[in-house]
Amino acid sequence: MSADSNEVRKGAKREAPPSPLLVNDADLARMLGIARPTVWGLYKRGVLPAPVKIGGSTRWSVREVEAVIDRLLAAPPEERLPAEALAHASALGAKGQAAKRRRRMAER
Repeated sequence: MSADSNEVRKGAKREAPPSPLLVNDADLARMLGIARPTVWGLYKRGVLPAPVKIGGSTRWSVREVEAVIDRLLAAPPEERLPAEALAHASALGAKGQAAKRRRRMAER
């Protein structure tokens, strides 16, 4: 490489990596600041959109989740998701996770 190409490379701004279009439950939980079981509970209650299956992976569309958040934020405060619903969603998700663990243990 010539010295000129190194100068261009050093002076060039690096672009940020593209945002993912699909995320798994752990990444979605991190994005929303909630626990993974709460993600599943919110899905079961119909608050979050259905995930898509790609091979053996389950992923949520970031755009669809952002649209849900935009709708919730645009709604009047009395129509937004109450804190009790989040707690209930977390419990639903935790029950589902516990049942899944029991099934896996029974299969062994």
